[in-house]
Amino acid sequence: MFWLFAQAGIHKLDPKNDLYFSSLITDYGLGNVKIASLVAKLVGVFELAIAVAIVYPATRAEAAIVAAGLLFVYMVNMAYQLYKGRRDLDCGCSGPGGELKMSGHLLVRNFIFVVIALFCLTPSGSPVMGLWVLGILLSIIGIFINLSSEQLIGNAQKLKAFL
Repeated sequence: MFWLFAQAGIHKLDPKNDLYFSSLITDYGLGNVKIASLVAKLVGVFELAIAVAIVYPATRAEAAIVAAGLLFVYMVNMAYQLYKGRRDLDCGCSGPGGELKMSGHLLVRNFIFVVIALFCLTPSGSPVMGLWVLGILLSIIGIFINLSSEQLIGNAQKLKAFL
């Protein structure tokens, strides 16, 4: 969850992505470009705060609930856009380079992320070195699975458009 939210927040706060995220938020339905730009920056700061808070045991439970809630809001917004037939709309999941369009696959992926965020609510055991190593390895595997799934979804969308 740290990696997911840190990456998302950094993408939104990167000045070279300002136009992309403000136009994306405008496409989602917020009419004013200046307000959309401000919303993108605020969401980026919020995502970075979640990333930092989820790492610390004292704030992990609250951050996990907020993370699950934010991911659920993103999922509902995607579902609404799909309901309106806006499959051509960029999801914004990976920033401007991701080029992922709205799809049911992304809804499933976001649901899985909600569940993973809620797993952060489980109490952690004693900080034994072996558990930390296992946790880090599982996190790296999770990151690779996320990156692979985004690439697979993007490739499938490009192939479908090509055929």
